[in-house]
Amino acid sequence: MKILESGVTLGADEKQELADLVEKMNKRKVIENHPYAISVIQIDGKPYYTTYVADDSKKDGRRKISAQKREHLENKIYEDYKQKTTLSFDMVCKEWLKAHKSEVKPQSFQRLMTDYNRFIPNCNFAKKPIKSIEALQIREYLQKTIIDEKLGEQAYKNLKTILRGTFAHAVERKYILINPMRDLTVSTVNLAKPKKKAREEVVFTIKERDLLRDYITKDSENYGDTVPYSILLSFQLGLRVGELVALKWSDISKGTIHIQRQEVIYDVYDDDLNKTKSSVHEVVEYTKTQAGERILPLTPEAKRILDKIKEWNKIHKLKSDFIFVNASNHNFNRQRINTCLYSYCEKVDIIKKSSHKIRRSVISSLLDNLANKKAVQEFAGHENIETTFNSYYKNISDDDDLITGMCACL
Repeated sequence: MKILESGVTLGADEKQELADLVEKMNKRKVIENHPYAISVIQIDGKPYYTTYVADDSKKDGRRKISAQKREHLENKIYEDYKQKTTLSFDMVCKEWLKAHKSEVKPQSFQRLMTDYNRFIPNCNFAKKPIKSIEALQIREYLQKTIIDEKLGEQAYKNLKTILRGTFAHAVERKYILINPMRDLTVSTVNLAKPKKKAREEVVFTIKERDLLRDYITKDSENYGDTVPYSILLSFQLGLRVGELVALKWSDISKGTIHIQRQEVIYDVYDDDLNKTKSSVHEVVEYTKTQAGERILPLTPEAKRILDKIKEWNKIHKLKSDFIFVNASNHNFNRQRINTCLYSYCEKVDIIKKSSHKIRRSVISSLLDNLANKKAVQEFAGHENIETTFNSYYKNISDDDDLITGMCACL
C-alpha cells in the first residue's frame, strides 16, 4: 500500500501484481468471514472439503458445495461471493420487498411500495453495486433528499425503513459483510415542520356539531339509506371510520359495543411487484393497534340511532350482520360516509371536514368534560395518552363562548 501513497507511477506488470495482491486480500477476508463451517468427508477413500453458501432457491436458504482440495473450495466460496456482490442496490431492494411482502399486512406493504416508487428509482446509488455503497454516500443522499423533497419526520422514517431493510437483507444473504447503516447518524435539523392548521379545519365546534346533527336528524327520515345514521352514530362513539363501517349487530351486548375489526384499503401487487388491483376495500378481523380493540358503552342517543337503523334495515329486508349496508346487503365503505358528510357540511354552510374530524371532536369534548383522562385514551383506542392529548385534543368551544369564559375569569 506504500506504493500507492508514494505517488510512484506503476508499469503494467506492477499494476497487475498490485491487483492480484488486492484480490488475494479480499479473498482472505471473505474466507475469514464465511458463515458456514468447512468440513472434510471421505468419499471412496478420498477426502472432500464441503461447506454451504446462501441460496434463496433452496428450502433452508443454503446450498452445499464441495471440492477435493480446500483451495478449490475456497475459490468456489469467493466466486459465489463475487457473483452476489455485483447486485445493484435497486435489485437487492426489490428482492427484500418480495421477501417482505408475505410478512406484513397488505396496507403496510402498499406504503412500502409507495415509498419505494417515490424515492428509490431516482436514488443516486440505486444502480450501483450494493457492496460499493458506503455510509458517507448514504448520509449525503439522506441530507440532500430531506431538503429537496421537503421531507417531514414520517416521510423520513419511511425512507430509512426501506434503506435499513435493504442493507439488512444484503447482510443476511451474504451480499455484503458489514451493514453501512449500522452506526449511521444523520442530522434531522432540516426536516420540514408540519404546518399548524386552523382549529376550524380539524374539528367541529360545538355550534357546528349541533347544527350538523340537527340537520342530519331531520334529513335521515327521507334519505335513501342509513349513511346519515352512521354520521350521527360517529358523533356518539368517535370511531375511526374504518371501525365504523365494519360494525356488526353481533358486536352489541348488554348496552355495549365491541370494537374488534376495521375496513382497510390497499393496492394488490403480484410476486414481481407489479400492481394488479387498486384501492381494494376489505374488512379484517383486527384493529389498527392492540389498543384499538375495546368495548364502549352505548349512550341512550346511540341506542336510539341503532334502533332506527335496525328498523330501516327490517323495512327494506336487509339481513346482513353488518350494521351499515346498502340495498345489496354489502357494507358501506369509508368513501361513502365521507362523501355524504361533505355534502351535509355544504348544506349547513360550514367548512368541509371528514369523519376523522368528528372523531377528533368527540375525543376533545371528552377530554374537556371527563376528569379521568386515562378513560378517554382507552375510549379512543390509543396506545398512549400522549397521542390522545398531543395529536387529537383541540378546543371545540366557539369563539363567543371562549371570549365569555375569558371575561369571567380575567
